[in-house]
Amino acid sequence: MNKEEIKKYIDATLLTKQEAMRVTGQNIKGFDQTVTSGNLKPFYDHGEGRSRVRLYHRDDVEAYARQAEKRRRETYKEIWTVVIDGHKRPVYSEDEARKMAEEASEYSDVYIEYYRAEDGQEAFLNPNGYGFESVNWAN
Repeated sequence: MNKEEIKKYIDATLLTKQEAMRVTGQNIKGFDQTVTSGNLKPFYDHGEGRSRVRLYHRDDVEAYARQAEKRRRETYKEIWTVVIDGHKRPVYSEDEARKMAEEASEYSDVYIEYYRAEDGQEAFLNPNGYGFESVNWAN
């Protein structure tokens, strides 16, 4: 591989910590705990202290995010997920979901997904109420 091919590979398949956090929908504390526990391992880890560089493979991060979503669905009675430009962000209440969606209205695509564990009901929370068809919260 030449240098350009390596750069293309890195851009297409490796994620920074911030990018991986967006994919998993975790905050920094939760993401650090995931890495410390070994549930997600860096693909590339080099250096020490403040100069340490860790990159995560997109496939590993997406697999972990799917696994975490499945665990959330089995654990909680209701799950609220705000999807902003394709990145899922779990939240803990309808109010929190509405607030995040309204604050993210400058993005191009903003949706709120709802899941009720009791009966497996999946729907969308839209600005005008619940529905089986999604409505974009973005302006």
